[in-house]
Amino acid sequence: YLESELRQHIREDMAFYIIPDAVEKDPEISASVKAQEAAAFQSLAAFQNEISGNGVEPGRRLVWFGVSGTAAAQNGMYDVKAYCDALERHNDGKPLSLSIISDDRDRFNELFFGLKFRAHYLDWNFHTFNIALGSHDIAILPIRRNQYTLSKSANRITTSFASGLAVCGSAIPSYEPFRNAAVFDDWDAGLGSLMADATDREARIARAKAIIAEGYSLPVIARQWLGVFENLS
Repeated sequence: YLESELRQHIREDMAFYIIPDAVEKDPEISASVKAQEAAAFQSLAAFQNEISGNGVEPGRRLVWFGVSGTAAAQNGMYDVKAYCDALERHNDGKPLSLSIISDDRDRFNELFFGLKFRAHYLDWNFHTFNIALGSHDIAILPIRRNQYTLSKSANRITTSFASGLAVCGSAIPSYEPFRNAAVFDDWDAGLGSLMADATDREARIARAKAIIAEGYSLPVIARQWLGVFENLS
């Protein structure tokens, strides 16, 4: 999709490459890093304590991460809020929690105050992000489709699976390689089954990790970039 959109704006004879985002390894966290990022790690510890003490059983701890978005564009957290009715229906049957890892606590408070399910917030930080993801079971990736969102890369779904989370999201072209690993566009029965079945979650994560190793790992992506550079004249 991205290639077809961009080709309308370049010369036909120009070389054109689409290279996926690579899945990066977790950052190394030394004692000096922890000292420099003390406030972030304190926030992480409080966040983890909230989740572990919220009374929600494993399998039902959901997380979304990304930039907060804007009211004008209705993206980011606004995408998540648009799907909260489905989450509240699930919560009516058995409690679930939703964590938001983003860049605007005020917007989180504005959009998610008063919901029936437990909601937690953590400011995104390079050193604590991957650790924070590990406190959850399923990443939710709702997207309202438009020309911009249809052109998004697969980085969010690959990050989620690589961190050991199952995924329920909206299908966009870059997510298609994960069609048999994620649950797409089924926020009722599909998400409910994913939350209830740990064996299914583990199998889906394993399938996704194999796809990531073959097409999205750093060595694979580095070789693609090397091919581009070698073809430059």
